[in-house]
Amino acid sequence: MEENREIKKNREPTLPSKTLSQKKKVVLTFIFMLGIPLSYPTVMPLGIICASILLFQKNKKASLMGLFLIFVQFLSVLVFVGLNQLSQSI
Repeated sequence: MEENREIKKNREPTLPSKTLSQKKKVVLTFIFMLGIPLSYPTVMPLGIICASILLFQKNKKASLMGLFLIFVQFLSVLVFVGLNQLSQSI
């Protein structure tokens, strides 16, 4: 009994793990998948919210997903503006 108590007292505090729980992975993946169709210019504020949620995660993969969403939104705006200019020139 005393040995167990000494072992418990001598343990170093564990650092929080950097791995995500399965539930958090599912939620972040769902936010990413939801953010892709929300990158269309008319509903882009919702896509920006999804990207910002992903960007402010401490996990690098989640941050990269957020950067990818911003890239998709940027491309979407470029295509939208390009099509608008093309239609005005006809």
